[in-house]
Amino acid sequence: MKLYQRALGALSASALVSLALTGCGSLNPLESKLSGVASSESALQATISLKDSSVPPHSKVATSDGSGAFSFDVTGLQPPYLLKAEWSDASGVSRLYSVADGDGSAHVDPLTNTAMAAAALPHDAAQLEESDDPAEHRQAADHATAFLKELRTVLAPLFDLYGISGNLRTADRATVRALLQGVRFAVENGSLVVTNRKTGGVIFTGQLDHLDAGAFLVENLPSDVAPPPAADGVALYGTKCAGCHGPLATSSKSGATVARIQSAIASGTGGMDSLSSLSAAQIQAISDALTGASPTPPAPTPPPAADGATLYASSCAGCHGPLATSSKSGATLARIQSAIASGTGGMGSLSSLSAAQVQAIADALTAAAPTPTPTPTPTPTPTPPPLDGAALYTQYCSGCHGNGKKGQSASAIQGAISNNTGGMGSLSSLSTAQIQAISTAP
Repeated sequence: MKLYQRALGALSASALVSLALTGCGSLNPLESKLSGVASSESALQATISLKDSSVPPHSKVATSDGSGAFSFDVTGLQPPYLLKAEWSDASGVSRLYSVADGDGSAHVDPLTNTAMAAAALPHDAAQLEESDDPAEHRQAADHATAFLKELRTVLAPLFDLYGISGNLRTADRATVRALLQGVRFAVENGSLVVTNRKTGGVIFTGQLDHLDAGAFLVENLPSDVAPPPAADGVALYGTKCAGCHGPLATSSKSGATVARIQSAIASGTGGMDSLSSLSAAQIQAISDALTGASPTPPAPTPPPAADGATLYASSCAGCHGPLATSSKSGATLARIQSAIASGTGGMGSLSSLSAAQVQAIADALTAAAPTPTPTPTPTPTPTPPPLDGAALYTQYCSGCHGNGKKGQSASAIQGAISNNTGGMGSLSSLSTAQIQAISTAP
C-alpha cells in the first residue's frame, strides 16, 4: 500500500487529470460510494456504522431513510468494510451486521448477519465488527461470500419458492424482503435455525460451519407465497445482454440455451458473472427470446409431481446402479444439491434439474433405502453413574492441551472433532454425554 501511495504521489497533476478523463464516464471518477438497504421483515430506519481496513481504521456513520437506504462516501478508504445497523424498538436495541469487499452496493439484513456470524466463529459477529485487524476483515469478507453461496445451495427450495437465484448479496431487495416477511433466520449457539413466521415450523436447522449436514423440512415451507410475475425475456435481453451481444434480432448469441447461459454466468465468461442475480425464470425467459419461443403463461394448476424413480433411472443409475440397490440409498436433498453445486463426480451436469426434481430423486432414494429390522425393546438397565468429566479430560485432552482448553463449550469441542482440528477426529467415538462432561469438568 505504501509503495502504491508513493507511486501515486509521483504522478503529475496533468497525469491525474488524464486518468480521471479516461475513467468510466462519471463526473468525478475518483469518488467512490458504498450504498445499500438495511432491512429485516420491513425496512429499517437505523444508524449504520462503517469501519474500513486501514491501520488504524477509519469509521463513518450514516442514517438509513424510511426505505432503509443508506450511502457512504468511501473515497480514500481501504476495503473490506465492516457494516453494522443498529436501531431501537419495543424489544430494545437490535443489531445486524454485514461486510463489503469494496465500493458499489452492500446490504444489511438477516442473511448478511448470518454470514457474518459464520465468519466470526468461534466468536460472534459483534466481536468481529470491533476488530481493527485488516487480515481479519479480509478473512471475514471471503468467508461471508463463500457462506452465502453455500446457503443458496442448501436452502435452494426456499429461495426458489420466492424467486431468488444467484448471488444473495445482489438479489432484488423487494424479493428478499418478501422472503424475510415469510421466514425468520436466527443464529443460536453456532447453529442456523430457519422458521416459518406464520406457523412457527422449523424449515432448516444446521451448524454454521457444516450447513450441508443440516436438516431441511420441506413440509414447513410457507404455503401462501405468491408466484413471481412472468419474466419478459425481450426486455431482460435488452437491459442485460444487448450491450455486449447486439440487438435481439441479430444477436451473436441467437439460440443460446438455458444451460449455455447458466454455464457462462457460473464461469464468469466475458464478465457474465455480473448476471448472477438473475433467477432461473429470468434466464429461461432470455433463452426463450433468443430462440424465438413465446413465453409460456403461468399454468393455472400446479405441474404434476416429478417422478423420482424415473428421474433417478435417467440421471443417476448409470453411475450409482439401480434404485433398489443404489450406492446413494438414503441420500438427502441437501447432500444431492451440494454434490451438484460442487460438481462432485461430474454431477455438475445435473445443474439443470429443478429443486422439485432433486427433491423427487431424494424421496425415491429414501423410499428405496432398506428398512431396518426392528429390534426388541431392550430391558431397562440401571441408570449409569454420572460421568467423571475431570478424568475424561485428563485421559483425552490434557496430553495435548494441559489445562488450556478447560471450560470449552460442548459445541466447540464437537466442532473441533467433526473438523478434525489438530487431529481431534480421533475422538469421534466420544458420546455426546462424554463431550458434555469434558466441557463442564472443573
